[in-house]
Order: sequence, then C-alpha cells, then structure tokens
Amino acid sequence: MKEAVVTFVLLWAGVWPLIHRGLVARYDLNPWKHSGWAMYSTPKPPIVVAVLKRVEKGHAVLDERTLPSAARDALDRFRTRRHAIGKFAEPRDAAQAILETSSDVGSLVVMVQTFHLDPTTARMTSVMDRYVYSRRDFR
Repeated sequence: MKEAVVTFVLLWAGVWPLIHRGLVARYDLNPWKHSGWAMYSTPKPPIVVAVLKRVEKGHAVLDERTLPSAARDALDRFRTRRHAIGKFAEPRDAAQAILETSSDVGSLVVMVQTFHLDPTTARMTSVMDRYVYSRRDFR
C-alpha cells in the first residue's frame, strides 16, 4: 500500500505540471493557482471587464457604480473566478443579475480583456472576449 501511494504521488508530481501548463495555455487558467508550476512560465496580469449596454446609436459603457449591490457583487465574483479559472468562467450569472436589477437595460455586452506575454516578442499582448446577453436569454 505504501509503495502504491508513493508511486501515485511521484507520478502525479511528474505529470500534473505538464497538464497544468496545457490548461494555462488553452483555457487561460491562472498559472499561479491550482498547485501547478506553470507560474514560473508566465505572469498573470489582472483582467479588464467592461459592461456595455445597448443605446440608440450603438453601445455605451455601463457605470458599475450605478448598479445595485447584488449586480456589482455578481460582477466582482465573475472577475475573481475569471482571473482564477480563465475561460471556464463565463459572465452569464453577472449578466443575469445586471439585467434583473436594471430595468432600463434591455441587452448588454460583457467585454473581457486578458493580457499575455508573447514569448516570441517578449511583449504583452491582449485578447478580447465578447459575451452578448439579452433579457430573453434568461426567461
């Protein structure tokens, strides 16, 4: 039994860093979390999240300070989760909370900007993910 545990631990210690690095690269998982060694391979700068509401001539940035506390809390939870687990976290719950508490907003767009170190140029680059929600998505 003792040999099996030692073998498992050694196997896990040898394989998990490779799996973790793959998850970081593919799903934007935070390299500094989840017991991996990918933290030594890339920095993890903060993400930028902006919520846009549909207006007559296109979109306008939604001032988060005007949102009810439940919607702001949901948006903060999304930011925290997105920073930790990357693309596994989507802003659906935050969008639902915003739409439920803001009667003047019919549809919204959640923009998530993440920054990455480009290994070929050693410069920071960014990727923008766009999520579109409307009231009918939550009926």
